[in-house]
Amino acid sequence: MSCSKSEKSDEKLNGKSINFLIEKLSSPDNTVEFTLTKELPEYRYGLLKYYPEPEGKNIHIKELVWKSNHKKTVIWFHNDKENWVSIDNLTWNPDKIKY
Repeated sequence: MSCSKSEKSDEKLNGKSINFLIEKLSSPDNTVEFTLTKELPEYRYGLLKYYPEPEGKNIHIKELVWKSNHKKTVIWFHNDKENWVSIDNLTWNPDKIKY
Protein backbone atom coordinates (compact mmCIF):
# COMPACT_ATOMS: atom_id res chain seq x y z
CA MET A 1 0.00 0.00 0.00
CA SER A 2 0.91 3.59 -0.28
CA CYS A 3 2.54 5.35 2.65
CA SER A 4 -0.71 7.17 3.22
CA LYS A 5 -3.29 5.81 5.65
CA SER A 6 -6.16 7.23 3.63
CA GLU A 7 -7.11 3.82 2.27
CA LYS A 8 -9.77 1.89 4.18
CA SER A 9 -11.00 -1.68 4.08
CA ASP A 10 -14.44 -2.69 5.37
CA GLU A 11 -14.57 -6.27 6.70
CA LYS A 12 -18.39 -6.18 6.43
CA LEU A 13 -18.06 -6.23 2.63
CA ASN A 14 -16.05 -9.48 2.62
CA GLY A 15 -17.68 -12.88 2.21
CA LYS A 16 -20.57 -11.49 0.17
CA SER A 17 -21.86 -12.39 -3.29
CA ILE A 18 -21.65 -10.04 -6.25
CA ASN A 19 -25.44 -9.80 -6.42
CA PHE A 20 -25.71 -8.89 -2.72
CA LEU A 21 -23.15 -6.10 -3.06
CA ILE A 22 -24.73 -4.73 -6.24
CA GLU A 23 -28.07 -4.57 -4.41
CA LYS A 24 -26.36 -2.80 -1.49
CA LEU A 25 -24.09 -0.44 -3.45
CA SER A 26 -25.79 -0.19 -6.88
CA SER A 27 -24.29 -1.24 -10.20
CA PRO A 28 -20.52 -0.85 -10.37
CA ASP A 29 -18.93 1.73 -12.63
CA ASN A 30 -16.41 -0.78 -13.90
CA THR A 31 -15.74 -4.52 -13.83
CA VAL A 32 -12.41 -6.18 -14.60
CA GLU A 33 -11.42 -9.85 -14.58
CA PHE A 34 -7.79 -10.94 -14.34
CA THR A 35 -5.59 -13.88 -13.43
CA LEU A 36 -3.70 -13.16 -10.23
CA THR A 37 0.09 -12.93 -10.38
CA LYS A 38 2.67 -11.18 -8.21
CA GLU A 39 2.91 -8.45 -10.86
CA LEU A 40 0.15 -6.20 -9.51
CA PRO A 41 -0.68 -2.51 -9.39
CA GLU A 42 -0.04 -1.17 -5.89
CA TYR A 43 -3.72 -0.99 -4.91
CA ARG A 44 -4.09 -4.77 -5.51
CA TYR A 45 -1.18 -5.84 -3.25
CA GLY A 46 -3.60 -6.87 -0.47
CA LEU A 47 -4.73 -9.82 -2.58
CA LEU A 48 -1.38 -11.49 -1.94
CA LYS A 49 -2.32 -12.07 1.71
CA TYR A 50 -4.98 -14.49 0.44
CA TYR A 51 -2.85 -15.99 -2.32
CA PRO A 52 0.82 -15.38 -1.39
CA GLU A 53 2.19 -17.59 -4.19
CA PRO A 54 -0.29 -17.15 -7.08
CA GLU A 55 2.10 -17.94 -9.94
CA GLY A 56 0.93 -20.83 -12.10
CA LYS A 57 -2.25 -21.44 -10.06
CA ASN A 58 -4.69 -19.87 -12.54
CA ILE A 59 -6.50 -17.85 -9.84
CA HIS A 60 -9.22 -15.73 -11.42
CA ILE A 61 -10.28 -12.51 -9.72
CA LYS A 62 -13.19 -10.20 -10.50
CA GLU A 63 -12.74 -6.57 -9.56
CA LEU A 64 -15.79 -4.34 -9.25
CA VAL A 65 -15.28 -0.58 -8.94
CA TRP A 66 -17.67 2.07 -7.63
CA LYS A 67 -16.88 5.76 -7.99
CA SER A 68 -18.56 8.67 -6.27
CA ASN A 69 -17.59 12.17 -5.20
CA HIS A 70 -14.12 11.93 -3.70
CA LYS A 71 -14.39 8.17 -3.13
CA LYS A 72 -13.43 5.06 -5.07
CA THR A 73 -14.33 1.59 -3.77
CA VAL A 74 -12.89 -1.59 -5.23
CA ILE A 75 -14.11 -5.04 -4.18
CA TRP A 76 -12.32 -8.22 -5.27
CA PHE A 77 -14.05 -11.56 -5.71
CA HIS A 78 -12.72 -15.08 -6.12
CA ASN A 79 -14.57 -18.14 -7.30
CA ASP A 80 -15.50 -20.36 -4.35
CA LYS A 81 -17.33 -23.54 -5.37
CA GLU A 82 -18.80 -21.95 -8.51
CA ASN A 83 -19.85 -18.76 -6.66
CA TRP A 84 -18.08 -15.41 -6.78
CA VAL A 85 -17.43 -14.32 -3.18
CA SER A 86 -15.79 -11.07 -2.05
CA ILE A 87 -12.42 -11.55 -0.38
CA ASP A 88 -11.11 -8.02 0.04
CA ASN A 89 -11.92 -4.37 -0.64
CA LEU A 90 -10.37 -0.96 -0.57
CA THR A 91 -11.81 2.56 -0.51
CA TRP A 92 -9.80 5.74 -1.04
CA ASN A 93 -10.06 9.31 -2.21
CA PRO A 94 -8.65 9.40 -5.78
CA ASP A 95 -8.13 13.16 -5.43
CA LYS A 96 -5.57 12.50 -2.69
CA ILE A 97 -4.13 9.11 -3.65
CA LYS A 98 -3.11 8.23 -7.20
CA TYR A 99 -2.39 4.63 -8.15
